Amino acid sequence: MRKLMGVLGVLGMLVVMVGFAGAEADKSEKKAKGRGAFGRDPEATFKKMDANSDGKVTKEEFLSFLKENRPSGGKATPEQAQTRAEGAWKRMAGSKDSLTLDEYKTAVKEMQERFKQRKGKGGNQP
Repeated sequence: MRKLMGVLGVLGMLVVMVGFAGAEADKSEKKAKGRGAFGRDPEATFKKMDANSDGKVTKEEFLSFLKENRPSGGKATPEQAQTRAEGAWKRMAGSKDSLTLDEYKTAVKEMQERFKQRKGKGGNQP
């Protein structure tokens, strides 16, 4: 149960972060693409995370992005948020040092599917 809560916390944080980054994109572009609330524009989010524009997001870039874009009013302490972000990286990238855009988009899609499945089963209820 504790592990499930940790996974849900990380997923929730990523949902907020991806949505936050996507919300800053040009609204007319979003309407044209017809993206949903989660992962409105993974490409735009990826570009914002890719601090050195080398076409890869490293763990450091990922963690920095989440730290800088942490939602205000979040209940997690900075240390908890850091731990959750590191867990999210591990689930997305495994032991890899970086993610390409395609890998990131695949990871976001997989998270969306897991979220939909959990939501359909009543979320995290016992």
